[in-house]
Amino acid sequence: MDIKLKAGIIGSGFAAKTLLFSSQQIHNFEVVGLFGGKLAPSVSADFNCTLYDDFEQLLDSGIHILLVASPHATHFDYAYRALKAGLNVFVEKPRDRKIN
Repeated sequence: MDIKLKAGIIGSGFAAKTLLFSSQQIHNFEVVGLFGGKLAPSVSADFNCTLYDDFEQLLDSGIHILLVASPHATHFDYAYRALKAGLNVFVEKPRDRKIN
């Protein structure tokens, strides 16, 4: 049985674009939604994924995994909220700027 993993991504900068491009090379994996960043409208159009203007809507969109590629200071908050929502999470390094 083929299962297609659906992913959402946060961010629209270099790291997000790299993850989006790389994800196109993976069988049964598709980034279906994007949230955040000033380039989000053009990036979502370039990679044919839905643009969300509300993070909670992205979490509730039926995705299986969240790819976090936002500014470093926001990594923990987005990852924590996605984990609390029951999603798998991939965080582009670092996971947070503070250790404590």
